[in-house]
Amino acid sequence: MGVFVVGMHRSGTSAIAAALEALGLDVGDPDRLMDADAANPAGYYEQKEIGDLNDELLSVLGGAWDCPPKLNDGWELEPAMAQYYRSAASVIATRLDKKRWLVKDPRITLLLPLWRRAVLDRGAAVLIVRDPMEVAWSLALRNAMPILSGLALWAEYNRAALAGLSGLPVYVCSYDELVADPLATMTSIRTSLATWNELPADADAGADVAAAAARVRPELRRNTWPRDNVDALEVPVEIERLVKFMADLGGAHAVLEPGHPPASPWEQALLTERRSAATRYRIASTEGAAARQLSESLGHQLHARNLEFDAMEQFARAETERVLDLGHELDAARNRIQAIEADLAEVQAARRAAEKAARESRQRLQLLERSRLVRLSRALKRARRSLFGSS
Repeated sequence: MGVFVVGMHRSGTSAIAAALEALGLDVGDPDRLMDADAANPAGYYEQKEIGDLNDELLSVLGGAWDCPPKLNDGWELEPAMAQYYRSAASVIATRLDKKRWLVKDPRITLLLPLWRRAVLDRGAAVLIVRDPMEVAWSLALRNAMPILSGLALWAEYNRAALAGLSGLPVYVCSYDELVADPLATMTSIRTSLATWNELPADADAGADVAAAAARVRPELRRNTWPRDNVDALEVPVEIERLVKFMADLGGAHAVLEPGHPPASPWEQALLTERRSAATRYRIASTEGAAARQLSESLGHQLHARNLEFDAMEQFARAETERVLDLGHELDAARNRIQAIEADLAEVQAARRAAEKAARESRQRLQLLERSRLVRLSRALKRARRSLFGSS
């Protein structure tokens, strides 16, 4: 058993969730909650996991928080939705106290059939309603959203809430009443939740209610529209009709079965245009993402080629240096060869000179030998003559 907090964005869903937590309902681990920011300095009391799941689901259905998808009856029963209601059931079962969970996210207002399926319709809801012009003005300041678009969104969210909560125990809470008298409003809400067995009927309930009322901080109420501005847009009659219808529903409903006024043509036209714009944006984003991926791929390829070129350039430089080194070595070898050739020429010249000297020596020796033989022959002849006479 537990409680859904539903309502249009900028309508006080965070304020009522903070107060309900003080009554004993579990919003989950603080580390898993959306962080407070300038738009909501007191915090959102909202599981990031739930917000992410709802954003994904809205996108799959062809919309977003600011351009609600057009859904057919029974859409939550389609096979493609099975994974999402199982994820929703898992978040509640694993992140929150099973007997006193509190699930808050304005997007759930658009997706109530699936979330009700996830909890098997066991639970109640607090629907908070704020003046539509205050909501539209707040969205204009925060999101630069046109006032008429903000009014159309307010109407769409509240119609979706009434349709999606039909048959459940629901407390319809006025944001103005909550801020003006937090104690009385939280007392009434706590009494209703206890009656529906969503909270225990404790004897010290008064202390819990006082703590809950203290969570409502009227000083944080901002971005109210300039009612005294003569140039301010007049609220369309269709919105005024829905405002009165919602005001008449204020308070506790053991079983909510309200119906609601139909949307006007201008509301439907604005929402259709917003859905079309969102579709165009998603297509452009997809194409842009594809272009970025292609650019990144080409960038990676170019980087790889540059690395290859750098490697080739380094190799070429290394080869050039090697060739220069070889050239230096070749020049040195040539110089050594020239020196050796010069030495060889000297040696050859010396050899030729030696050979010439040897030849001349041999010639002289031969001449000398011939001259000695002649003298010896002559001496022998003289000796014979001397010994033997003239005969």
